[in-house]
Amino acid sequence: MKLRKMNKKAVEVSIVILVLMTLFLVGFSVSYFISKENISETMHIPNVVDKVYVQETLLNYHLQKAFDKSFAGFNLENSESDFVLRFKSELEKYKNSDGEWMVYGMKEVYENVNEGNVKIDSGSLSLKLDINSARVTKVLDKEKIRVDYNYKKEFVKVLG
Repeated sequence: MKLRKMNKKAVEVSIVILVLMTLFLVGFSVSYFISKENISETMHIPNVVDKVYVQETLLNYHLQKAFDKSFAGFNLENSESDFVLRFKSELEKYKNSDGEWMVYGMKEVYENVNEGNVKIDSGSLSLKLDINSARVTKVLDKEKIRVDYNYKKEFVKVLG
């Protein structure tokens, strides 16, 4: 069997073309990204989402605390509207001296609590809330990221 020898010049030309095309592609990419205007802007998307989850946890904690305090001394003879008044009076304690809410999202909960959210049934009291939480990140007065988070929360206590 005869072995054919490969032409070494053909291999060298293909390697040269490969190297030149790679350098061209790298040079083009670098010049394109350098010419972009907002290349130095950094977006911290996980931080925004984490802040929404922290807000949810904090709001749930304080709502549970207000629910427990509102439930203390409540009995079956009271109506749903009585509980709503007690709950709203507990929520008002989360306002500072300027009338601003200290817990983010508490204002929306306060405005949306009504007798339709409260159910007194077979020895238990439940409060169902639809909570909307949003977080907006602005850069130079432009809204860059908006996270809207909607969830349902139910608080239940057994009477008696």
